[in-house]
Amino acid sequence: SAEKRYLPRSAEGVCAIVLAASRGKELGDLTGDRPKAMVGISGIPLLERITDAYKSVGIRDITVVRGYRKETVNLPGLKYVDNADYADTGELHSLHLALQDLGEEHDVIVSYGDVLFNRYIPQMLSEAKDDLVIAVDTNWRESANRNRQADYVSCSMPNSRGAFTSSVRLLQIADHIGEAMTHGEWMGFLKIAYGALPGVKALVNELISHAENRKAKLPVLINALIARNQPVRVLYTTGHWLDIDSLADVVEAGNF
Repeated sequence: SAEKRYLPRSAEGVCAIVLAASRGKELGDLTGDRPKAMVGISGIPLLERITDAYKSVGIRDITVVRGYRKETVNLPGLKYVDNADYADTGELHSLHLALQDLGEEHDVIVSYGDVLFNRYIPQMLSEAKDDLVIAVDTNWRESANRNRQADYVSCSMPNSRGAFTSSVRLLQIADHIGEAMTHGEWMGFLKIAYGALPGVKALVNELISHAENRKAKLPVLINALIARNQPVRVLYTTGHWLDIDSLADVVEAGNF
């Protein structure tokens, strides 16, 4: 019921989807025999650090989408979905595969297999009552992604003391937005409440049916939701995450 749907939530009962099908060739020889998600960070696979962060707040139902060298992605206690077309498809296709077998009785947090994060991030996403929620880093000017591809956002209001008690809505997500209208960097997290899952699944199916979306990334889905008047709430935060996109990031991750 709608009343039950908007009761306060904790992370327990929430499930997670981690998109980890790509090789990560930008890491060179480190991904010669394993995908980026299994590269060691101080001796511990990146994926294990990600799933441990989820488990630390009670999220234990975790599905990982594998692709490149899938046999090496074998951590215990996880569910696996394989994207056999990982080399020719994008994140949206991987999400489609994961959603096919996902029930619709729990909220789900979707994230990437190459993003380290503090555990409070999935916690705050879990507690948000809205159907669709993303996490946005306000410190985008000093981001490690500043001089490489990144997903910037324009929102209904910038971060401020007032934004903490307001429902900030996403207006657009893109790799290029005018500085005056850029309010942060999307951190790669999308929370979908269980009541919204049927509609999201239908939209993903529609999008991937078009050839031009074969290699589409998740922002294509998020912008499509906005275009269909589906409100996407923004939760502002600052730092406490790291996108692993270079050898320097691997070194930095050891101090995360």
